[in-house]
Amino acid sequence: MAKRKLTDAQRGFIPKLRALGLSFRDIGYMFDVSDVTIYYQVYPKKKNISMRKYSEHNAIGTVIDSKKTIVRKLKKRPRPDLCEVCEDRPAKAYHHWNNEDPSIGLWLCFRCHMAAEVMDDLPNLDLFTVYIDLKEKAALEVVAERQRTEDMINASYERWLNARQRV
Repeated sequence: MAKRKLTDAQRGFIPKLRALGLSFRDIGYMFDVSDVTIYYQVYPKKKNISMRKYSEHNAIGTVIDSKKTIVRKLKKRPRPDLCEVCEDRPAKAYHHWNNEDPSIGLWLCFRCHMAAEVMDDLPNLDLFTVYIDLKEKAALEVVAERQRTEDMINASYERWLNARQRV
């Protein structure tokens, strides 16, 4: 089947032919075009909106009463070029923490936004402090273990050298 465009007259007939019960394939055969072409004449493709363009609209996704909801007509703060927390990566997401007033929020990069979501869900920030302390303690233990291992290897090597020099 040749790829060609429909005329305005042909486009006008599609709804009438569909009302008669003809399939997209049948109508495409009549007009010598693919059934996909006919389908998109009836149901045009939706324009893709980039994430940046969507997030700059005055709308955000949030959870209200345990349901995902999009809140529209919202006055957001102007978007900076960089994340407001790390100031290293581009700001892509608008993070809000108060569902009563979602216009209060920060522009964050993806990584900082995920961290902010986790911190918002913690029952208390003491858990975050405990995590940081445990992380530092574990790092110190690993460094100490490496030092002990290095000391043991050095001691073994010294004993081996001394034994070799005696022979």
